[in-house]
Amino acid sequence: MALEGDRNIVFLETAQDSGNSLNGLPPYNESNDMMFFLKYYDADEKMTFFCGHIMINYKSMIRNYLPQILQKARLPPGTELKFYEEIAPDRMRPLCIDDMISQDHALVDLVDGTLLVFERTDKSTTENNAHLYYTTKYNAMQVE
Repeated sequence: MALEGDRNIVFLETAQDSGNSLNGLPPYNESNDMMFFLKYYDADEKMTFFCGHIMINYKSMIRNYLPQILQKARLPPGTELKFYEEIAPDRMRPLCIDDMISQDHALVDLVDGTLLVFERTDKSTTENNAHLYYTTKYNAMQVE
């Protein structure tokens, strides 16, 4: 049932069944950790895919979480990635994976639920990349 004007959104992600009922959510420290949603831009498919979420300590760098991010995107270990912060559907900002998340210039909004968009560095070109994909998709018009 949808309610007019209801703007509450609940995020629900199902855990993968590992056969062990003791598996739960990863530890979360509300003083230091932030939840980031992950979106992978596949240059070959020219599409984005939701890859889940990750908890990142705001005093650390994205580079520290590359193994987890690669695993969630099902990319080979060691794959080089380029990251963007999705501020709005038509606004993306490149991120340096070696900057601390808490640095003033690292993110526009330092809040839970920030969208991190990433792509393979070796597949990114001036004609085909995540930033261009979002800009084109946002500005596209369908004419019937």
